[in-house]
This record gives sequence, structure tokens and C-alpha cells, in this order.
Amino acid sequence: MRGNPNRTPQQVAEIWGHLCRMARVECKAVAWPPAMDEVHRANRRRYAQVYVPRGPLELATAARKLPDQHLLGVLAHEVGHLYLAQAHGIPDHTEDEADVGAFEALGVAVAYDRTWPGKGLQYASSAPRRVWGLFR
Repeated sequence: MRGNPNRTPQQVAEIWGHLCRMARVECKAVAWPPAMDEVHRANRRRYAQVYVPRGPLELATAARKLPDQHLLGVLAHEVGHLYLAQAHGIPDHTEDEADVGAFEALGVAVAYDRTWPGKGLQYASSAPRRVWGLFR
């Protein structure tokens, strides 16, 4: 999987904003709180969390270095949470339902890389060309 080890916080924020617009969800900016880095250190598959219904999205600094497929999977999953809350009025839903929301909103199929701890780390097993274009 290819990635961009030099991806800036601004680049990730731009991808997040584009995904939110594509999904037609309202979302607040990306935050990079030190507490999220601590969460990631304690559980290496925890890169992100979003506060429903509108954000913000909190990311661990390490998310910037994820391969493109993983970063898209993580971000699409978080968009799925917002989409379910805003488009369907379902603020309380499961993690698996957020993956379904990502597919409904963006056409991104979220799967799990089982080489990571626990359930595995999200990755985009397929996505429309317009979504992959955000990573060029």
C-alpha cells in the first residue's frame, strides 16, 4: 500500500473537508490533540475519533503517515458516523453501522486489515475514482 510519509496536517484536513462535502455532512475542523496521541500509544489501531453529530474529528499525529488505503478507510469510517447522525437521525449506532454509512455516503467499502490488533485497522477495499483523486 502506498502512502505519503510527509503528509501535512493541512493535507489531511483538506481530504477530510472534501469527504464531508461529498457525503453532504456538516463537519467541524480536524484537531490534533496530544490526548489522541496518548490514546494511539495505548492502542495502536486508534487513530481517530469524531464527535457526533458534527465533529470535530480528532486525529493522532501518526495518522498522517498511514498508507492511503488505511487513511481513507479511517476517514470514511468517521464520515459514516456523521452521516448516520445527520442524514438518518441515528446518533447512537455501532462501529459496523458507521462502515455501512461510509458506503452509503461515499461509496467507500471499509474493510479491516487483520494484521493490526483487535478488530484490525480500517482500510478502503474499494472506492470511487472521485474519492481516490483526493490522494493525488
